[in-house]
Amino acid sequence: MMDSLKQRILDYVSANQPAKVDLIYKELGICRNRYYEEAKQLRFMGKLRSVPGIGVFTGEDDYQRWLKSGGYEEIRQRAVEANLSSQEAKGTKKPSGKDDVKMFAPYNPAKNGVVAEFMQSDAHKRLMMVYGRRA
Repeated sequence: MMDSLKQRILDYVSANQPAKVDLIYKELGICRNRYYEEAKQLRFMGKLRSVPGIGVFTGEDDYQRWLKSGGYEEIRQRAVEANLSSQEAKGTKKPSGKDDVKMFAPYNPAKNGVVAEFMQSDAHKRLMMVYGRRA
């Protein structure tokens, strides 16, 4: 059975997907702990789907629909922005349009003997044995 608070939560979430938890309980005028109690029951009933960092959806179908209609791009953009801010904080961000020249240079065994050394090593032979190949 669905009480009126659960129904109000579902109505708010369906109108504001993905809904942020802090906005849900503030808009509904309830305390955070009460929201979590009700949301837990709704999740067990399969009527709510909480996605960390994104928001709350009215079920798995709505979440999948959101992903297909631009959600994947939003998640990708958030990851790019988080990566850039992390690089800025560490001081490792490259100026825009500047790629690492070494990244695109072809492998030169004369300059880097590590690969050739590995190919002759016992470790390489053991690795090839795992995959059933001869070194």
